[in-house]
Amino acid sequence: MIQLLMNSVKQLNVTAYPVM
Repeated sequence: MIQLLMNSVKQLNVTAYPVM
């Protein structure tokens, strides 16, 4: 469960990095 959440956060970070 925690791994899935971490994966979601990682994907969100990767998508938000270029936007910032």
